Amino acid sequence: MWRTPYLAFCHPLPESHPVALVENASIGGVKRRSIWDGPSDAQSSLDWVLLPWRAYVIVPFLLAIAAIAVSFAVPKKYRALAQVYPEQPKATGAANLGAIAGLASQIGVGLASGAQSPQFYIQVINSRRMMEEVLASRVATERGDSVLLVDYLVDSRARDDAQLDLALRRLREATDASVNARTNILELAVTLKDRNVAARVVWLYLDALGRFNLATRQSQAGQRRRFAEARLHEAQDSLSSVDRSVSAFLTRNRQYRESPTLSFEYERLQRSLANYQALYTGIRRDYDTARLDEVNDTPVLTVVDPPRIPLRRASPSRLVAGIGGGVFGIMLVLFWAALRAFLGRLYREDRPQFDALTAFSRRTATRRSAAS
Repeated sequence: MWRTPYLAFCHPLPESHPVALVENASIGGVKRRSIWDGPSDAQSSLDWVLLPWRAYVIVPFLLAIAAIAVSFAVPKKYRALAQVYPEQPKATGAANLGAIAGLASQIGVGLASGAQSPQFYIQVINSRRMMEEVLASRVATERGDSVLLVDYLVDSRARDDAQLDLALRRLREATDASVNARTNILELAVTLKDRNVAARVVWLYLDALGRFNLATRQSQAGQRRRFAEARLHEAQDSLSSVDRSVSAFLTRNRQYRESPTLSFEYERLQRSLANYQALYTGIRRDYDTARLDEVNDTPVLTVVDPPRIPLRRASPSRLVAGIGGGVFGIMLVLFWAALRAFLGRLYREDRPQFDALTAFSRRTATRRSAAS
């Protein structure tokens, strides 16, 4: 009876066994090497790699074929991609704030600007609010059905929190948003089994971003206008106060040029008046600009490359599967060669430890057989 490869590998044949006699037979006066014979002292320590060339060809080839065959059973997925350039608003108010920042710091008035980077839109796309809005939209499948995206992803009519969280997780896994660091172009991709749904979901994201700009960004522009309006009143009051101080000084001191002390005080008041006039002018310009921004000036998403229905699948890649299977086959053959060399050396140099390993393997095989 033939022994299994596991037992034949782990348990050497006794020398009286017919197979062992054949393995140890001499051919032409040279004894054949046993399965446990490792490299001799005259051989290189890397000779354990030199298995028959068929092992390095057949095993990787079979595993590559198996990986390619498995890839046919994996469902196809399609990737729809859109490239968007998020144009920044014409932040004239921000430019004014930068011009008057030095003057404002002198009186403790702080003004801020809030230009948004493309990374901001990535966070918006991955937000729960945005994804829930996309999930509530209808999509058309390749079969012609029109269903809610949440029903397509979860395939359930239930509307509990668990199903919604599952749909959000699957949509987040299918969505990929990144930014090109050189061009600041936002790339938005969605990978799904249905090519029509993938392209439609990208459009849903773009529409949701547009509505977000129209509602949220205009609301922030209104807040900026109200902030500038409050600062305008403060600057106007401060300017009026300094102006009254200059007027009172001139009324009391008509011959101030004859006194160095009064001349110095007059110059100080004039510098303060000039600073507050510049500050008031800058804030007034920012206030007028903010009033226009509240209505007209919102970030615009320029679609550089609109999403199209993909014609070729994104995964699985049969070429990658074949290469991966071949590489795994080569690694498997190398592992077998290294294990064979290790056990062979252990068999020759440390027989008690080899017997202990053999006994352990027998016990493990027996337990697995009894369990099955």
